[in-house]
Amino acid sequence: MKKKILFFGWLFCTFLTFGQQDNNVYDFFGGKLSVKKTVFYRLVFQINQNKVSGYSYMDEHGPKETKSVIQGTYNPKSKIIVFRESKKLTSRINDFYAEKCYLNGILKLEITNVDSKIEGTFVDKTPTGKLCNQGEIRLLSPDKYTYPKKQETKVVVKKQEIPKQEKVILPTFNSNKKTTLKTNEELTIFWNSDVLKLEIWDDEKEDNDKISIVLNDKDILKNYALKNKKKVVAINLDKKINTLKITALNSGLIGENTARIDFIDNKIIHQIVSELSVNKSVTINILKNN
Repeated sequence: MKKKILFFGWLFCTFLTFGQQDNNVYDFFGGKLSVKKTVFYRLVFQINQNKVSGYSYMDEHGPKETKSVIQGTYNPKSKIIVFRESKKLTSRINDFYAEKCYLNGILKLEITNVDSKIEGTFVDKTPTGKLCNQGEIRLLSPDKYTYPKKQETKVVVKKQEIPKQEKVILPTFNSNKKTTLKTNEELTIFWNSDVLKLEIWDDEKEDNDKISIVLNDKDILKNYALKNKKKVVAINLDKKINTLKITALNSGLIGENTARIDFIDNKIIHQIVSELSVNKSVTINILKNN
C-alpha cells in the first residue's frame, strides 16, 4: 500500500483555559491529504487529568463532512497524545450500511507563544480491523484558511444490516458548532434514544418565517411561524431509519427562510440551521444505533 501523508497545511489553533490548570480545550483545523485527494480535518479536544476527549470533523463543510467523538490519553512529559475516533455523531455520507472507518492517531503536541504544531502518525481502521488508510499527520502554524464549497449528496440504499456503534462516554464540553443545511442538502444523525426531541425557534430577529416538518411522511408541524421562544416537540422513534424533512413555506420579511432546530439525544445536542428559499427542503436522516 502506498504511504499516505495527512498534511495539515493551513492550521488555525486556539487555546482556551477553563478553571483548573489541567482542564484545557484545544481547537485545530485545516489541512490536506497530499496523495490524490484533499481532506480537511479539525480536532476540538479537552485535556483533563491527562485524559483526552473531544470531537473530530473530517472534510468540514465538504460533501463528506463527518463529526466523530474522540477519546485518548496525554503524557505531559513526552507531550504525546494517543487518541481514536470512537463514535460517529453526524455525517453527510448517507450510506447507512457501509462499514465505517475510525482514525487512530499518535501525535506530539507542541504549543508556544511563537509557533504551534502537532506531528505524528495515523491509521484508519474499521471495527473489524480492516485497514482503510494510514500515514503521517503534520499540523503546522496558523495561516489563511479557505473551506471548500459544499456539494449535494444522495442516499445510497442497500439491503443489508446496519453496522452498530459501540457505546462511549461523551466529552464533558460542548463544541458549540452549528451545522447549516441549504436547499436539497442531507445530513445523517446517529441516534441513541428511542425519543426524538426537537427545539425549534428563530434564533435571530423574528420575521414570520414559516416552515413545515414531516417525519416518516407524517406531519409534525404544519404552516408553523417561527418565534424567538422555543417550541419543544418529542416523538417516539419506532423505526431504525427515520427521515425528517424541513420545508420553507415563505421567505419571511428578512432574507431567506431560516430555522434553528436542536436535535436532543439525551445529553447530545445537534445544532442544525436550515437556510431555504420558498418551497425548498432539507432532509435529516435519524439512524438509531440500538
